[in-house]
Amino acid sequence: MANLTQNIKLVIEADNRLNKSLDQAQTKTTGLFGARSATGLPMLAGAAKLAVATAAAGMGAAVAAGLKDATQKAIDFESQMATVGALLGPDGSLKNVNELTEKARDLGSSTAFTATEAAQGMEALAMAGFSTNEMLAAMRPLLNAAGAAQTGLGITADIVSNIMSGFNIPAEKTGEIADVLTATFTSSNTTLHDLGETLKFAAPVAAAAGTSLSIAAAAAGLMGDAGIKGSMAGTALRGSLLRLQAPTGFAKEELKRLNVELRDADGAMKPLPDLLREVQGGLDQLNPEEQTRLLKALIGEEAMAGFMILLQAGPDALSDYADELENSFGRAAQVAADKMNTTAGALKTATSAFESLQITIGQGASPILQQFLNNAVTPAIRGP
Repeated sequence: MANLTQNIKLVIEADNRLNKSLDQAQTKTTGLFGARSATGLPMLAGAAKLAVATAAAGMGAAVAAGLKDATQKAIDFESQMATVGALLGPDGSLKNVNELTEKARDLGSSTAFTATEAAQGMEALAMAGFSTNEMLAAMRPLLNAAGAAQTGLGITADIVSNIMSGFNIPAEKTGEIADVLTATFTSSNTTLHDLGETLKFAAPVAAAAGTSLSIAAAAAGLMGDAGIKGSMAGTALRGSLLRLQAPTGFAKEELKRLNVELRDADGAMKPLPDLLREVQGGLDQLNPEEQTRLLKALIGEEAMAGFMILLQAGPDALSDYADELENSFGRAAQVAADKMNTTAGALKTATSAFESLQITIGQGASPILQQFLNNAVTPAIRGP
């Protein structure tokens, strides 16, 4: 800001010096050669003065445009943080909002995500019930997940927090969940959005059945590799778990005849890999036609395709994949770093840093603009 002001000052001083020099030159020329020989000099002086004035006006317009853009960035950021503060409710004290604001500004100046994008991520977390301290701790893992998935920070925070809520996972485990999800969509034919859609449908039922996130994510990855993903995979996983909890009619009788046990000695539903093993053991006793009939009765036609993919993969493949996802510490940060280590990543980081500078400049002008609007513009519009 100081540099811009100094540049304008230098242009004005140059204009004054040029005017003075040209006037002196015109006087001397008239004295030496007469008024007639100096008639062209005023025209030259006028042209020079016009050129300097034009340059000054151009710089002024550029400064004004830059200041307007910076002010708008600051206004947008301020508005976004005000939304975060409102969503925090009792936890939204001035101190807490200031801490979150400082965190968003820090992320905006040091990462590929802007301060406003960081604030959008905070909004999603606030809506999910995260406290101030939980949000402060969760932002970096979410930023890594967003960088790995190449999705917006607000969208990423929304997807991850929804999945965590569905599985009743506490906020302090955000980093672990970001790693599990990143490991899944980087090792299967799925995206973060696909996983969000799948687990949005399946999470509540899976959690009630005692199925962990890593098992559910592994199942989503295996189905995704076969082209069943998003809400389709979520419907299949949810339907399978629901039907396996309480088989009825022909399916119940047939499972009993085949000695298929879906619950353990304590009456709790067995883990999904064990369920697959039990069902597969029963199916092995039947011919293909009987297998199809039992699966339709047990799982239902809507979920049958996805469940058959899991059967084909087998319980060991599902367990091994889930273990791999469970032990994926640091995966989100690693993938994000790799994707940002490009020209495109460097450009995004520079753009984010520039917006941070704009917000700093705009915040200096915002109070003046706010006072002008409140004390002059609005009263004038309302009239006496």
